[in-house]
Amino acid sequence: MSALYTVATEIHLTFNCNKSACLVFWAELAESCHRHVLYLSGSSVGWTKYLSVTLLSGPQFKIDTVIRRKFYSSANTVLANSFRQDDIVRLHLVESYCLPVLQYCCPAIKLTNAQINEINVCWNTMYRRISFSQVGKC
Repeated sequence: MSALYTVATEIHLTFNCNKSACLVFWAELAESCHRHVLYLSGSSVGWTKYLSVTLLSGPQFKIDTVIRRKFYSSANTVLANSFRQDDIVRLHLVESYCLPVLQYCCPAIKLTNAQINEINVCWNTMYRRISFSQVGKC
């Protein structure tokens, strides 16, 4: 029996294997770990990504920059389909549909100053794109 199972039994802790997952933080172990099936209380526990965000291996907790690409993609789609709307409407649409994409999983992790700056740059870029799109139009 595993140490986890023994301790969980002693403190009367039960696991729901359908809601549990394994996560590896070391790149060197990731490949070998994903080949193995882990069991907890007789049920298999799968491997997963954290909140659908790819974690990067290293001495500090880092996330992949896929979030920025998803934000720009969603914002560009909204802006392309609302080009005849007023700037306030376009800003509201981007805030409603795209800003949550940019902020996804932020409360769950401690962002570095560099990551916070990256998020600010993304938002400011879209804000400027909206506000300057009407310049020169009468």
